[in-house]
Amino acid sequence: MSLSRTGCRTCKIRRVKCDEAKPKCRNCIRSNRDCVVDPATRNPGFQFYAENSYASGDARRPRGPRPSLATVRPRADIVSQAKSYYVNYYLYGLSDNMPIVSASMLECLTAWNASRKSSELVDLALSSVALAAYSRVQRSPPARKEAVRAYSQLLHVVQGRVMDAGSRAYAGPASDATLLTILLMATYECIMHNPDPLASEPSGTRHSWSHHTGALTVLRHWYNRTNQGAAPSHGPFIRQARRGTLRFALMMRHSLPSWLQDGSLFGESGLELEFDKILLRAINLRSALSSVLRNTLNDEARTMMVEAARLEEAMGLWQAKTPNTWAPTIIAIPEEARHDLLSPVVRTYDKPVYAAVWVQYYAVLIVVQSTLLRLCHHIPESQWQYNRYKSELDSSVKCFASNIPFALDRVVLKDVDTRSSTAHPPSVTFLDSDSAVQPALALSIAWPVTIVSNLDTIASEEQRWFRAQLARLGRVLGDGTLECAAKGGGEWA
Repeated sequence: MSLSRTGCRTCKIRRVKCDEAKPKCRNCIRSNRDCVVDPATRNPGFQFYAENSYASGDARRPRGPRPSLATVRPRADIVSQAKSYYVNYYLYGLSDNMPIVSASMLECLTAWNASRKSSELVDLALSSVALAAYSRVQRSPPARKEAVRAYSQLLHVVQGRVMDAGSRAYAGPASDATLLTILLMATYECIMHNPDPLASEPSGTRHSWSHHTGALTVLRHWYNRTNQGAAPSHGPFIRQARRGTLRFALMMRHSLPSWLQDGSLFGESGLELEFDKILLRAINLRSALSSVLRNTLNDEARTMMVEAARLEEAMGLWQAKTPNTWAPTIIAIPEEARHDLLSPVVRTYDKPVYAAVWVQYYAVLIVVQSTLLRLCHHIPESQWQYNRYKSELDSSVKCFASNIPFALDRVVLKDVDTRSSTAHPPSVTFLDSDSAVQPALALSIAWPVTIVSNLDTIASEEQRWFRAQLARLGRVLGDGTLECAAKGGGEWA
């Protein structure tokens, strides 16, 4: 079989005939490979030995072992480097057994990859995000310029594709690609927010909030089709798009439409569905707080206080239902070894993803307890409870902080003896380098830390510590929005 000279590089390396289909050839679609059409090798780690002078007869091949052969690493183009970096450091860090409660947008990317679907929109969006993240983390101005170019091309394609397809882009199999593209576009906007000092020109990107409206539009079309009798598809795309909308609403104190409030319609079940109901109640509570505090009448405030107390109780019941595998081991840290820790203890687990579950849990609990504390000021007969609510809030803040180091996999346990229940507690050391933190883990706790770091009911010392952690997450993820929020951006408060 003759090989195509103008086919993709992937097929050439595999020595198979490429049909040169665009944007992805059939061989790469069937084998679930990246279809690289540029002359550079896809994998920056690929290497070969240079023996051309011997093969051509220009030099006589020496006998015996040849330890001095020159190793040549072909120079990969910037897009291939960025995508390789993003896939290796963002996607491969995900756990196969991650609790759905702590899953993030990266779950959609892995599901898309496993489905072997192909979409020009998704490919362009992923390239834009990979280049943007690579440009910030690796301090690469060329990658930044290429990211802006790729994103401009994506916006042009999206405008034409969605306008031509109309509502078809929001329904059926096309909705998965549309939702994933929107999630990736929002991620790109967050990364490029607060322009990097390396940039010689403004990025020209829009604010990421506008993409939540786009996701909400797709979800509404999906919901309407389901109500009209279409078979529902409860994949990660629908679930994660709705979760992103809920988290955004909690951060920004927005209310939610009634059609979005039943999580079971969007694929939530079991403990995840119960936590979803708790999150919805917290969103409704927080979105109504501002108007209640502006009102001089206390009846509505009293009703809210009862709801907040009941929600706090519901969260305790949810905690009691969680599996034993999610339970922590609490280790006290000597004062001289605490370094930058806020809590005198750390909570460790079998896996960091379990710590991420509790980071999210305590973030919501802190929002509820913060609401109780603010309502105490507004209702004269409830002010005597202020000290109790403040004490409960302080305790939750310490629990929240004690989960963060292990959630980022910064805790190294030594002298662990699992054979004896009476063994001495293990010694603990902490990894301080940002490079030791996996982006997949950082992403799962970014939104809880963002919320807590901007609450005005916690102590200023604690707020500074949380913003320092937020800055760390921003550096790991290359996320400009997180770095801005770490400085106390008012839009998050």
